[in-house]
Amino acid sequence: FSNKAYDDLADSSDPSKPPPSIQIAQSEIFDIIQGKRYHILKYMKNNPKDADAAMEAVVRVATSTGTRAERTDKKELKQRRWKSIGHPTCYGRFVPDTEDDKLRDGSYRKPKSGENFEKWMLRVTTKEVGIEVNVQISEFTLQNHKMMLLDPSIMKHKDFQHTRKTVLAGASDVACAEVVHTTNRYHWRLVGQRYDVMSWAPDKRNYHDIKAALNHDYSRKFPNKLRPGETWIA
Repeated sequence: FSNKAYDDLADSSDPSKPPPSIQIAQSEIFDIIQGKRYHILKYMKNNPKDADAAMEAVVRVATSTGTRAERTDKKELKQRRWKSIGHPTCYGRFVPDTEDDKLRDGSYRKPKSGENFEKWMLRVTTKEVGIEVNVQISEFTLQNHKMMLLDPSIMKHKDFQHTRKTVLAGASDVACAEVVHTTNRYHWRLVGQRYDVMSWAPDKRNYHDIKAALNHDYSRKFPNKLRPGETWIA
């Protein structure tokens, strides 16, 4: 079972009915996981190197970039050091050493000045944690966002072709997850590849409406009003 990621384990109207691909009810899988949870956590604590290898294997399987033993593209990535978040309420939530120090030691959960409960809850549950393997509930998350395929327009973009050929071995589909999207910027993380992709959209605001956007000392139109010595600009 752990050699393949099953997307059909999502909640359904009748959890007692197993998904067609594995024919095991979700409740039974959950019982098995919970029955072995203590022993798994104890083993990981006593054997940190084996735990690191297991966490990397989870990432490969969950992101379809390889099996438990190796990556599909045979690349050898540096094995990260995985530790449980250092907070009493977060034991079993493993994050790699590439995450922020404040996340790994649990101090990210401390309320910030002027932060109410709603903002605190939103921050600690959706924004702070990057990549995480939660052994308590056997869940893999990236920025608490669902994985998706990278947009075809990005895959075909000329600026992405070098990375696609060299890092992704010309893959036709790449798994990613949203990091943060703003009005004019899109930010994805390529799951299991340790690369981020950012794309900027044109600013659709009318610059005439933006205060101080126009400097009346420079009123010549481009490129029709260039002086002879300035034509190289065009």
